[in-house]
Amino acid sequence: MIVDDPVYDYVIIGKGIIRPSISEILADANATSIDATGITAATALPTANPNCLIVANDGMVTNTQNVIVGGTCANLVLTDNHPFKAPADFTATTATYNTTINTTAKAGTLYLPYAAAIPSGVKAYTLTYTSGSEVTATEITTGTIPANTPVLLNGEGSTDFNGTGVAIDADGAFASGALTGVLEQGFVPKDSYVLQNGDSGLGFYKVAADNTIGIKPFRAYLTATGGGSRVAINFADETTGINAVQGSDVKVNGSEAVYNLQGQRVAQPTKGLYIVNGKKVIVK
Repeated sequence: MIVDDPVYDYVIIGKGIIRPSISEILADANATSIDATGITAATALPTANPNCLIVANDGMVTNTQNVIVGGTCANLVLTDNHPFKAPADFTATTATYNTTINTTAKAGTLYLPYAAAIPSGVKAYTLTYTSGSEVTATEITTGTIPANTPVLLNGEGSTDFNGTGVAIDADGAFASGALTGVLEQGFVPKDSYVLQNGDSGLGFYKVAADNTIGIKPFRAYLTATGGGSRVAINFADETTGINAVQGSDVKVNGSEAVYNLQGQRVAQPTKGLYIVNGKKVIVK
């Protein structure tokens, strides 16, 4: 969708001199866009929000990233934990975003406004929910996470998500399947679910009240009507390294029976693949 009348947080003009009033604009950590096409002499505009987009005429803003000239950003760099919002559609010659995937759970959520290549050692899943207390994870096997598609990640540590010649849509969708992505910090809505490695293992845990559970930019939350207090993750791909089922999940000290793949009941399962309630689970 083309946005004919972009809305910017700020509009600045001048001959390249940063006056006190402009300094206050640049210090706004929540500012996501600045119209600097009125600047008539080359200058640098250091913004408190590293993801702030600056729209300018060619050669007038000397920043090396996140400057849009004629509808193209040569170098889009998105920084984790800072807000992002495009005032109008544009194309990025290169785009990158870095995040750290939890090394214990080996999982996280991700939402990006551009199509990103899936890095080596990382898997990305879309999630679908029909009913009950389980969501189905389907691996993206094309090698690319589509733009505006919230996903569940399997990996660990610092990870870059890169794109080349990608389009950023100012009116991009924020929901896909059971997940809703966010680009600005806020709160997860009541009765939605947030990914946690809680007492019952990794899963999506219900948010009991509004304005209680925060969510950072470039993450996603789950919507699952009737899912109960926790929604488990059903992986069609059994080779995932996600610690989706931990010792507490299989309830080795409880009433649920645990069987190995030979159909033999196991009192104390160790690492491996087991059957619990007719479903395959992985004990890490």
